[in-house]
Formats: sequence, structure tokens, C-alpha cells
Amino acid sequence: MSGVISVDDGPAEVQAAEELDGGAGFQKLVAHSQYRLAAFRCKGDFENASRETKRLAKQAMSVLRKFESNNQLRKDEWKRIDDTLTAVARDNTLGLQTLRDAGLEVPLDLGVLRFEWEDVDDFSDAETSMSGTVGDDEDALSFTNNGIPLPLVHKSFKINMRKLRASRRRGQPIDTAGVDAATAAVSRKLEDILYGGKTITVQGDSVSGLTDFGDRQTVSGNSTWDGASADNMVDDVMRTIESAEDAKALPGQTGYQMMVARQNYQEIRAKNSGTNNKRGVLELLRDRMASEDDVPEVQFQPVDRLSEGNAILVKPSERYIQLPMPADIQTVQWESNGGWTQHYKVVGSVMPALRSDQNGNSGVVHLSGI
Repeated sequence: MSGVISVDDGPAEVQAAEELDGGAGFQKLVAHSQYRLAAFRCKGDFENASRETKRLAKQAMSVLRKFESNNQLRKDEWKRIDDTLTAVARDNTLGLQTLRDAGLEVPLDLGVLRFEWEDVDDFSDAETSMSGTVGDDEDALSFTNNGIPLPLVHKSFKINMRKLRASRRRGQPIDTAGVDAATAAVSRKLEDILYGGKTITVQGDSVSGLTDFGDRQTVSGNSTWDGASADNMVDDVMRTIESAEDAKALPGQTGYQMMVARQNYQEIRAKNSGTNNKRGVLELLRDRMASEDDVPEVQFQPVDRLSEGNAILVKPSERYIQLPMPADIQTVQWESNGGWTQHYKVVGSVMPALRSDQNGNSGVVHLSGI
């Protein structure tokens, strides 16, 4: 690191939301959260939004503008920090980004500490009659409450203003090494939680990940993919798809997303060259599915924080998974020592809320041993 920026050692921290320090940085984080929530409510159409949504957005923007006018950093310096944060976050949250792109995120206010939902038992079969007056069973709804805590993941760095002023005089742009390192730490931790969950407990609930969710379906690979034949790889993938179908998580219009550990994805790619008269994995998969009336589309996504030998098939539907998000990955700032030191915290909260039906079936299939 340079002399201008210093970063705390160690991985990103995970804290319950109510434990994060208050002050200016917290106010900015709340404002970002409220503006994103308002945009979600009106789908970005503020002109036709409700009065309450407009009020929320206006209040949030007023707070953010106040911070901009009083900020020690210049506009171009903030842009470099924001651009770095966005690029590093996307590169290090491939699994989360895949699910967010599928429309599964749920923006929330920062004050929401626990995401809750209710599972409803199925009704008995509907009646069929010509008159519509034949008496049918009047089922009663049976609800089961579920929830997960929404901790904050964060990492801090600081900038000495005197040293920053000296670099400005030399015409040098602001050093983004601090925000790069802090964003990478936060992004990796969020991605780790997506796969492995987190043990922070609120009201008896903790966050389950894709590889430790109790109601996920599991499939064991024929053998490790390192050196395996394309046919064996295809068979593993097909059995994983069939496990999802058996659990009633049918492909429908969205198909499936299959997140594969980077090392194992490289094996798919190696067997997908089509050279030396060898048929590639994806070509074989298309042939296997060609005879089906409803062809399940599988999108493969290599991910870096999933352990080697594992792949996760997900049906991207809110019925099975949502991503409650009190705070997207962002930078908040405050000062100390009379303005001599500027403190920055990269913080985010995007948690997986995994669901199953009353029979314990989910839209998550864990393929292991590959």
C-alpha cells in the first residue's frame, strides 16, 4: 500500500446490523438503502411513483447531496473510488451476480434486521362439476414462519488528507488500492456466505448457504472431472437436472443456473473443444435434451469461492430463493482528527433466503464429488 491509504489487516468482518457504529457514515448508508428501496418500489419510474415513494427518494437524495457538498474528496476522486468498487465487486461476486441478474434481489431498508416469510401448506385437489355448486372441501390455510438474520459485512480503510494533498500537487490521481482491497474482502465474504452460510443467529435463525441448506437435493458425481470422459460429465449434469425435476422445480421459462467451481468448469471447457473428433460436453447435453418436449436450458457459470469438486444447480425463482439486500456493496465515509484523517468503510448485506415446499423439496441441487 502507498503512504496515502492504509487498510486494516485481516478478512472482512460480519456483524449484526444493529451493532454498526452510527454517525455520518451510517447516515449515508441509510440514505443509499432508502433510495434503492424507493427505486425498487416504483421500478425506476419516479414520475409515476406514489407520494410515499417520492418522499422517500427525495429525503434520501437530500442526505446524499449534503454529504457530497461537505466531502473532502473531489468529484473525480469519488468517481475513481466508485468505479473501482463496482468493478471489483462484480469480479468477486459471480454467484451473487448470477442470481441478481435473474431478478431475485429484494431491496430492504437498512433498519430491517431479519427477513421473514411464511410457507403455506398445499390445498387438497379442486372439484370439477358442471354446475359449480357441488360442495367442496373448505381447506384452512396453514402457515409456517421462517426467517434469516441480515448481518452487515464490512472492511475499513483510511486516507491521510495531508498526504492526499501532496499527491494532488504532483498531479497524481487518488490511489484506489484501499477501496480495491476492502471491496475484494467484503465481496469474497458475501460470496462465501452464499455457498456456506453464516452462523450469526437472530431469534434462533441463521443464514444457510447453497451447500449446507438442509432441504437441498444432493447428487454424487460418477467420478472427479479431472480426466473424466465427456459422457461421465454429461451424466452427472443430467442426473442433477433430473433431481431438480423430481423435486418439482421444473425448468419453465427461466431454465436453470448451474454454478460450477472454477477448477471443474475448466474441465467442462477442456472437454468442449470438439477437437480430434471428440464431442464436447455442451454438444452432448444438447443432444441428450433434444428429445424432450420441454428442454431445460442450463446456463453454466464458473465461480471462484465454491470449493473444488462442487457444483450447484439453482432454479432461479422466488419460490425457492431470494436475496434480501438491506445494503448493496458501497463505500461510506466519515472524518476524525479535525478532518486530517478520512475514514472509509466498504459495507454490504446481501443474504440468501432459501426455501422449500411442505414436502422438503427445494430448487437447489448440490452436485459433489466431481
